[in-house]
Amino acid sequence: MITSCVKCLGMFKMFEVYAKQTNMKNKLISIILGASILLPYVPVNAQTATYYHPSLSGRKMANGKRYNPNAMTAASNRYRLGQRVKVTNRRNGKSVIVTITDRCSNCSIDLSKAAFKRIAKPSQGRVSVKVTKL
Repeated sequence: MITSCVKCLGMFKMFEVYAKQTNMKNKLISIILGASILLPYVPVNAQTATYYHPSLSGRKMANGKRYNPNAMTAASNRYRLGQRVKVTNRRNGKSVIVTITDRCSNCSIDLSKAAFKRIAKPSQGRVSVKVTKL
């Protein structure tokens, strides 16, 4: 991710120099050209992870079992129930392997509290992650 940001900044600087040298007067063209240079460096599969609220402990999940905050489980609408995925925190590189056991409505992936603790501090609430099927 850091490499992508460095490339992105480098490309932006090159664009900025080009815009000054060619005396671009039309700002809209500058913005469109700048965006087309920067877009390839944005991660396509950027996702975020959150964790289940403690009040959900013991409730039934989509797979029929009860939610255990100490288990390595997650909820997602992108992956099938029972699918094992590796969730990696983009900022610190820490990862955890979880099993999809539930569905969530407005999230990329919703981890159990124990799984979330392995990749980030719970006080962060939401972190940018990369999810890989296993």
